[in-house]
Amino acid sequence: MKIYFSGSIRGGRDDAEIYHQIITYLKSFGDVLTEHIGDSSLDSSGENNDDVSIHNKDMKFLTTPLLLLLFHAISASANSCISPCGIAPNLKYIDPYTLSSSDNLLKHSPSKDAFGNIQVVIEIPAGRTEKWEVSKEDGNLKWNFKKGKPRVLKYIGYPGNYGMVPRTLLSKESGGDGDPLDIILLGPPLNRGEIASAKLIGVLKLLDKGEQDDKLIAVQFNSSLKKANSIEELDKNFPGITQILELWFTNYKGNGKMISKGFGDLEEAEKILSEASEQFEKAASHK
Repeated sequence: MKIYFSGSIRGGRDDAEIYHQIITYLKSFGDVLTEHIGDSSLDSSGENNDDVSIHNKDMKFLTTPLLLLLFHAISASANSCISPCGIAPNLKYIDPYTLSSSDNLLKHSPSKDAFGNIQVVIEIPAGRTEKWEVSKEDGNLKWNFKKGKPRVLKYIGYPGNYGMVPRTLLSKESGGDGDPLDIILLGPPLNRGEIASAKLIGVLKLLDKGEQDDKLIAVQFNSSLKKANSIEELDKNFPGITQILELWFTNYKGNGKMISKGFGDLEEAEKILSEASEQFEKAASHK
């Protein structure tokens, strides 16, 4: 696909960084013909061409086959997500692929709040396909790369808010993938990088290439799903959701790459959480 992106040059360059972020995102779908719009070195004096030359060049772009025409609203906030989603207030872009946090998202917050509710760092808002994750190196939120390109799932968006539980680890020594414990938070989309307290109700037990890759399941307190206190109650009061989750996670990487071992109840989920918390603290004490 060839993409024509339109933004302000002579009208002002205050949003040049936002243009750059949007263009970077659009490049994951095809060739952006007007990539210069996001060039920070380009000032409001514009290109070194006369108006007729610029017009003719743009008209040539606009007659290119397989064209996506996109106009950017000038009033966008500097912290706007490069796609239609928000980011947590304490995060800011330091480049198009990195959201810097004032706190280390990996370890600053406990896995449970003062009331015993599980804490979730939102990496991917519900419905999104851009694969962001908390970095194990610095605790910032980073867009995952695959084969040199920012990773975008070639599947429908996540069926809930996807993230990680702070101060947890599924260690490779214990059969895990060496990453923090994953969690799917059911309810309306939340901001990327937001830390939300939620009600833990169970776990979807998965294997990814033979490694433990469990997904804890929690519900938001401000959604209608808060009535569910267990997987059993979720199935009873909201039929179909667990089937959707299992179907999605066992297929989004391709048929047969993720294997489901079924759902576990709250007790099993709490055990997995406790073990992952212990593994994190053990690893941290050895550093």
